[in-house]
Amino acid sequence: MQVRRATLWITEKILFSRIKVGDTSFTVHSIVLALAGLTFAGACWDTSRAHDRYAIAKAQAANFAKHVDETTLANKFRSERNWWLSLFALTLWLIILRVRQIQEHVQQLEGALAVASATARVGQAQGFYPGPSPVPLPGSSTGAVPVPSNAKATAGSGGAASPAADGPAEPKKNK
Repeated sequence: MQVRRATLWITEKILFSRIKVGDTSFTVHSIVLALAGLTFAGACWDTSRAHDRYAIAKAQAANFAKHVDETTLANKFRSERNWWLSLFALTLWLIILRVRQIQEHVQQLEGALAVASATARVGQAQGFYPGPSPVPLPGSSTGAVPVPSNAKATAGSGGAASPAADGPAEPKKNK
């Protein structure tokens, strides 16, 4: 619990702090994410060009029975390495964003659970909840309804008392 709170605090204060430029504001994370995306796009373009140069060099080497130049092959491997590194960096930044969203959602749910739990404790202390009935979270379709202690069981949506609650029903006599 302590580690999660510390992590959330650090990410909020450092990565998700707002930088205001004119009328618009950005988070540090969004700027770095955009830079990682641009780096990945550049690496894709560079890798495509390196593969084209390698294919041309390989076709020329096949015609003349020579080996492909080592620098062409080294450039191809370097551009592929940069592509993988930029993809990894972009993925990590996206994962950081998703983890933050999940952490915020968990904090909201914990807060709602604490409110619902406190409401249930107050309701049980006042006699509104006869037993350990679960209290739904805020925003659910069913709400907790106070139940008086002397209420009889009701059946149906009309709220009329059921015959079973009054005792066994007597059979009707035909005349």
